[in-house]
Amino acid sequence: MSSSKPNPLPLGDVLRDLAVLRASDVDLTDGTTFPDAELTDGANEADGTRKSVQQSYQFVKEAREALRVHQRGDLDKQGDELDILRSKLEGLRDGARDPNHQKSVF
Repeated sequence: MSSSKPNPLPLGDVLRDLAVLRASDVDLTDGTTFPDAELTDGANEADGTRKSVQQSYQFVKEAREALRVHQRGDLDKQGDELDILRSKLEGLRDGARDPNHQKSVF
């Protein structure tokens, strides 16, 4: 039984993201230690780490939601509805400019 699930982490995208991280000189080791795992000099460092982890979780949550929206096709549906509405409004505009224009858009 083979499933046709899309690859959640396409190799090309992962490699591109890693290349961007490498080119931006981001030190990933700064966020990998936790205050409970080692002794810290003060509460500020622990608070900064907790805040960083919290922001990371929030980013992941928002990224997952964006992927869900994309996979459901919600944006395409909204775009189609906007195109229909725009064409109706253009028809109204054309009808307002030309009194002999008898086309009904609704």
